[in-house]
Amino acid sequence: MFKTLMLVCVIGQPNQCVLFEDTTGLKKTEAECYARGVEMANAVIPLFPAPMQAHFKCEKQNGV
Repeated sequence: MFKTLMLVCVIGQPNQCVLFEDTTGLKKTEAECYARGVEMANAVIPLFPAPMQAHFKCEKQNGV
């Protein structure tokens, strides 16, 4: 199982970042997690007034 995490930062200001965690639950495969990361980025970036950049990762959850 994988958890999707996304970091959104103002371009040129690496200390201006926000961390998002997927609230829809764990994904069964890394491919599903990646697809969710793309979906999250496409939903969040337009909400910010400044130019932003999103990075996401799929974190494997042990024992799940």
